[in-house]
Amino acid sequence: ISFSRWILDYIFKPLQMSWRNWGSWGTAIALLVTFTISGIWHGASWGFVAWGMLHGIYLAISVAYKPYQKKVHRFFKIDPKSIFHKVFCVFFIFNLVSLAWIFFRTSSIKDAFFCIKNIYEHIPVTLYKISLDDFLSRKIDFSLGYGYYELMLCVVFIVFIGFYDLYIKDRILEAK
Repeated sequence: ISFSRWILDYIFKPLQMSWRNWGSWGTAIALLVTFTISGIWHGASWGFVAWGMLHGIYLAISVAYKPYQKKVHRFFKIDPKSIFHKVFCVFFIFNLVSLAWIFFRTSSIKDAFFCIKNIYEHIPVTLYKISLDDFLSRKIDFSLGYGYYELMLCVVFIVFIGFYDLYIKDRILEAK
């Protein structure tokens, strides 16, 4: 029996069944407890516990959000079948899971926060140093720091996906 199967059969399902009267909140809490126990199982470190709790929190939020998802999509006029929405969701989930893995791989919570701080500390500097006037007049300082080129590549990719979704996809489907 695998660990995943064991934790499903002996922790998650019994908790979910005992809290079934709470509806989706019972499932959300069962997920949070299950993934916290999974983190503890991986090792006696607060990093493993944080890793498990983060995954549990992500899934609990997903379960709690599910009944409101269609209303939110309608309110913001989001097409859940669009390629832009799908790419955004994959990008968002990938970054959440990657954030949780930082806690798994570092030796302490302090080290994890140090890594997170150093990953994201240059992004706001890069964003506020670039204005539209600078971009149009080509006065951009290309020594803005680590992450500038990666950020610009992401922006270009997102614009391309949006352009594809809005204009090109329908023309390709019409041609068939």
